[in-house]
Amino acid sequence: MNDDQKHKLEVEVSLGENAERAFETYFEPYFEAKTLQLFEAFKNTSIVDEKSLMIIKQQAIAIDGLRDELKGHINTGVLASRSLSDEGKENE
Repeated sequence: MNDDQKHKLEVEVSLGENAERAFETYFEPYFEAKTLQLFEAFKNTSIVDEKSLMIIKQQAIAIDGLRDELKGHINTGVLASRSLSDEGKENE
């Protein structure tokens, strides 16, 4: 592995670690609370109130998309860390 590849993996590890800290500290509690709030709103919304149901669904989709995006950064960092670790083992 050349220095540029190693540097890129190190940056991905750092970004993944930062994303994981932010996710666990700030985003995950918010996502859980907001998901419960949306579920309660869904249960309490009349089936004929299409506009409200659509807004609830759009918010749920947005939360899921953001959660997936953050988890993608976390997973990329984990994989980059494993690649660096494997490279270190090969060089021993």
